[in-house]
Amino acid sequence: LKPLDSAGPSCRDYPRVIRRSASGAGSEGTPPSPVDRFRPRVAMPHYPEEIEYSEKYADDKYEYRHVILTKAIAKDMYRITACKRLLEEKEWRSLGVQQSYGWVHYEIH
Repeated sequence: LKPLDSAGPSCRDYPRVIRRSASGAGSEGTPPSPVDRFRPRVAMPHYPEEIEYSEKYADDKYEYRHVILTKAIAKDMYRITACKRLLEEKEWRSLGVQQSYGWVHYEIH
């Protein structure tokens, strides 16, 4: 997802949550071009009907997995964190994310 304006998107534009194992059109005052009127500011996020889990992949140090939340669960996550911090294990488990022990919330994008 790439924002088109310089202000950048809010964290609400990015529902995707990644977990990792422990082991614009002109400047202000310039009217947009006719084409820009119809272009979305941020690409629409993908919200699955159920929580989606990617296949695991790894580097030399960590194992990774992407977790894509439903729209309702993403809203709950934003209420808990106000997009200012990552979730603790107890919090992401309470939202319905299922991972084996040792996984930590690493990034929101």
